[in-house]
Amino acid sequence: MCEFVAVGISNQRSTAPAIFQRSGLSAWPARNPFLRSFFHATDTIFWVTSGGCSCDLYVEEPPSVDDRDLRAKYQRKGWSLAKTERAVEAKRKRSPLPRPKLDAFRMAVDALVREVGEMRLHAHFYSGSQQEEAIPEPRARTMTLAEFLARQGTFPRDTLVAVNLGDRHS
Repeated sequence: MCEFVAVGISNQRSTAPAIFQRSGLSAWPARNPFLRSFFHATDTIFWVTSGGCSCDLYVEEPPSVDDRDLRAKYQRKGWSLAKTERAVEAKRKRSPLPRPKLDAFRMAVDALVREVGEMRLHAHFYSGSQQEEAIPEPRARTMTLAEFLARQGTFPRDTLVAVNLGDRHS
């Protein structure tokens, strides 16, 4: 009943566990066979956690806010134009729940991508054991390290995201 982030790194000599540990996080082997089937065959896969799960270091992509739909919804409620505009603006500015370890995770990913050139990330909300639970086949996406950092470390759930330097791995 927690979020878990798995990272995959092809470089067997990577210092991934040490980098995460220096950031105050834990990294330990991921042995989920369903997850294993989605990563590259040469990847070493780790769970990255803080306090036993990844809930404090994962933030899903914020959903986009459709101003037209919100305005229509509030107008159907009979709200004034001023009240509607305030509500739409507040929805747009709403920030996700704070994740205390997100900065540490983002900086560890930055260091690792600079070390190995590319890594893969996957986040899933597990209802049972993260080492055994069957998970759906993820979508695939690539983003540059610059994009990952600009997005403040957010990435979509249930998607295998390849993060790379961009200049060599586009």
